[in-house]
Amino acid sequence: MTPTDDAPIGHAVPPPDPHAWGQIPMLAELTPRTPEELAYAESITPNEPEAIRDAIITGIRSIYDPEIPVNIHDLGLIYGIDISDERHVHVRMTLTSPMCPTAQGLRDQVEQTAREAPHVKEVTVELVWDPPWSMDSMTEEARLNLGF
Repeated sequence: MTPTDDAPIGHAVPPPDPHAWGQIPMLAELTPRTPEELAYAESITPNEPEAIRDAIITGIRSIYDPEIPVNIHDLGLIYGIDISDERHVHVRMTLTSPMCPTAQGLRDQVEQTAREAPHVKEVTVELVWDPPWSMDSMTEEARLNLGF
């Protein structure tokens, strides 16, 4: 089984109701991995950085912005995921606003999710502001879900 939006690797939570503005939990509740997810994670070898990156992205797609009912990957908050030969992960991310009250919580969730990916040894999450986030950063699916 390979990771897809329908079968995420990691601790997935169901997407929130797009009409429930302001009712999204600040930190996602974690659910256990399914046997299929565990089997896929175990099948990834340390020499597969793209598979490791895919597992990280799938996990990040389970993290939702607390004010916008879209996961932070599709919202365009993840600017890059680099994986070194030593399997050290560096994630560059931003927020919709520098004044975001949940900045540390979102950053911590991204770090924890990346650490849970197979073969990851170390994780650094860098919060960046350049370029500033805009609605153009969202995926087309995210824009459609929000009615844009």
